[in-house]
Amino acid sequence: MKPIVIFVSYRRANHDWVDAKGDYQLIPWLREQFAREQVEFWTDHALDEHIGKPFEKALKQKINEADIALLLITPEFAVSPFILEKELPWIKERFDKKKIEIIPLLIDEVTNVGKQHIDWIFQLQIINKGEKTILERYEESRASYSKIRNSIADTILKKISAIRTNSLPPSTSLPPPLNTKNQAKISIVTKGRISKGDLLLKYDDVENFHGGLAAVKLDGKWGYVDETGNEVIPPK
Repeated sequence: MKPIVIFVSYRRANHDWVDAKGDYQLIPWLREQFAREQVEFWTDHALDEHIGKPFEKALKQKINEADIALLLITPEFAVSPFILEKELPWIKERFDKKKIEIIPLLIDEVTNVGKQHIDWIFQLQIINKGEKTILERYEESRASYSKIRNSIADTILKKISAIRTNSLPPSTSLPPPLNTKNQAKISIVTKGRISKGDLLLKYDDVENFHGGLAAVKLDGKWGYVDETGNEVIPPK
């Protein structure tokens, strides 16, 4: 399965959301959640290896490779010259060509001045638009912050599932026929949510459900099934 690349766009002044030793550790938490899903959360920390080299070229290349752009929107983000003149135009160009998905996160309330610069982003679906910002959730309580983090993870998972489904060629859009080895494995589909035990009758390995999907392994290949046992992404 091809790894999904998530480009994290943020202002360095807001590094506490990205750093492993930061106060909020949103991105480290997301990395941990998707550690077994073949997902790379890319941040500009990786540019440290490009010291002495044209970093803009490396940054644009990563945007061109990315499947999803995760935007950490803050007052500082909305007025950053580099983000406004470089990163966002590169991302928007690929978004307009339907080559990248965008997930905007309203980390902190943006000033009206800042909103003017990124108005097109506010036209998109923002997870917590019209509600408390993610910073407000963090300051409110641990439970509130945990709830919004889970919502972000679920949104990312749905985007990943859609990307992987759409990337399948027509010949693989349906589950492959069972070979002789697998004919002895019987798939039992029950009403409602199928159990992990039932899935193990058909697959070699089954991960826990998250966001309505579970990763399944068959003959060394991974795919996804929904809660009824239907293959959303056949093992490949």
